[in-house]
Amino acid sequence: MERTNEINVKDFGAKGDGIADDTAAINAAFAAMRKAAGSMTRSIRAAHPDLPGQWGGPEWFPGTCPAVVFPCGHYKISDAINISGKFTGFTDRDMGAHAIRGDNAVIDQINPDKDIFVSTYSIMTHITGFKFVNGRTQVWLDVNNMSGFFKVTDCSFHEARGFAVIFGYHCNSTLAYLAGCCFINCEQWIYTMADVSTFRDVHGGTRAGMADKAAFDIRGGIVTMDNIMATPWCDAPDQRFIDNRCSQLKLSNWRFGGEFGGFLPIRNFRKYDRRVPWQTSIVVDNCFLANQCNTRRQCVIYCDEVPNRIAVTNSVVVGIPVIMVDPRIDLKNYFKGLPAGMLDFSVEHCTGQLSDMPEGLKHPVVVKLAGDDGLSDAEVARRMDAAAAIARKTPTGKGPAAVANGHREQTDPAKHKDIPGNKGQWTVDGFADGETMPNTKYYAVSPRKEGVIIMHRHKEYGNAWAVLKDVEIDLDRFPWLTYRLKLLDHGYSPCTLRVIDRESGNGLLCNPPAFGGRNAPAYYAYDLRVSFGRGVRTFDIRVYVGGLIQCDKDDPEVAKARARGVRRQDEVENPVQSDVPTMCPAGDDFLIPLDIGAYTLMEFMRAEAE
Repeated sequence: MERTNEINVKDFGAKGDGIADDTAAINAAFAAMRKAAGSMTRSIRAAHPDLPGQWGGPEWFPGTCPAVVFPCGHYKISDAINISGKFTGFTDRDMGAHAIRGDNAVIDQINPDKDIFVSTYSIMTHITGFKFVNGRTQVWLDVNNMSGFFKVTDCSFHEARGFAVIFGYHCNSTLAYLAGCCFINCEQWIYTMADVSTFRDVHGGTRAGMADKAAFDIRGGIVTMDNIMATPWCDAPDQRFIDNRCSQLKLSNWRFGGEFGGFLPIRNFRKYDRRVPWQTSIVVDNCFLANQCNTRRQCVIYCDEVPNRIAVTNSVVVGIPVIMVDPRIDLKNYFKGLPAGMLDFSVEHCTGQLSDMPEGLKHPVVVKLAGDDGLSDAEVARRMDAAAAIARKTPTGKGPAAVANGHREQTDPAKHKDIPGNKGQWTVDGFADGETMPNTKYYAVSPRKEGVIIMHRHKEYGNAWAVLKDVEIDLDRFPWLTYRLKLLDHGYSPCTLRVIDRESGNGLLCNPPAFGGRNAPAYYAYDLRVSFGRGVRTFDIRVYVGGLIQCDKDDPEVAKARARGVRRQDEVENPVQSDVPTMCPAGDDFLIPLDIGAYTLMEFMRAEAE
């Protein structure tokens, strides 16, 4: 097909007359879009052969897709429409159309058990100008743990039998945005697992008979919802607007409607977190809050679990308590192992609340968590000795010189300088990044003749680091910072380095190009001149050891992980909140969390000549 800026579904036989089945014609239009996208992406790569791609190479380029347009009409379909666009390189999979535009087009699914628009691999997808009718899920966008941006605007959703909109089950590092949309008589409105979700300027009414569920199932990371007009149909038990499992939920300018008395605005399932970067919170501001019909949970926020923070401000509360805690929770023994300053609960400048918040939230009590110390010093020492013994039996990295970031390893002793030298010392002093937890809670480090062993001593990883202090390097003679990992039974555990110049305080973040595993590189090299120029400089070198390794489904580590209780994300009802460790998909592989006691062995760290 000749490349164009748009693909019109009517050019492929779609009638849009409300009578013909347009499924085949619409799928043909998207197939043509994918074909055109492939040639467009190849032309970009040919014109810019040296253009660096994300994650370290020109092989990573999202496909450039022509828009698919639907002129005004009534398009009947009988099966799901694959709206994926082209993605070349890295996984060589279809990943998501850039724009799908309707001119007030109606997409009518005549099969109630089928979805409408589905893309299981989307990078950048914008859907706008449609009225979706019937079917199960009407827009379903996923990205399989890659980085993505989903945008749905100016659409209306009618009579969906499931969630009208799903923003993936594997949406790490993804932004989901929905605005100017309407939901009418859908079983549920939105499910999101995206790291960041924003929903604004939304109007809708819930479906009659929606029992024991919520219009919104909110998971993932940060969710912001603003200017929402929600009308409840109160006719079934335990009805809710929001089931919350995300880490940070912020609501503003919501009208939780009082028609028929209204039902529960928020049911919270997300528990507090002991690590600073993952603190959980619910913030409600300038809202109308009614709930007279959910008599089982007659409040504004019902806590099956309690987050780190709840703040309700400047709102009208229609004669109900603001916060209720599930009776099974004993607040005197609930908050465990939290550092100071990690809890905050407040209701301010509100009118109409029926009673004060629970005493256990006004004055929370924190108790010490049993077993929170991880591996004892004696157990760490025993495991370090065992790791060194294994390392002595493991072949070293001798052989042909490796290449990383365009630098060839210098094997001539005259052309490299081992680190640590002179005053360099390994330590785990200090606090994990962004946390009040010391590095010693998470890591232990032991320099041996076999190499430096860095061990996870706790089931949580945090943002901890080991540091090599006072490393003096002559950048004129040895500008490349390099290191080699030793192959372990689970493959290589990746390390991220942060190199900090002691004089200026400037830093260089050295990320590995891939997760660890059997296929990960062993040798890494970074040019310090890029950030620090030339001359003799003194550095602190922080080492962050990753908590995940990448394995294919047949790797023995998958079976080992399952034996210690790790489950696939789709096997756990709520993987974000659950205490069950999970492995998440990455293409055809899995990212598996390492067990407590897992370690990385850095065979050497060097400064090398050009």
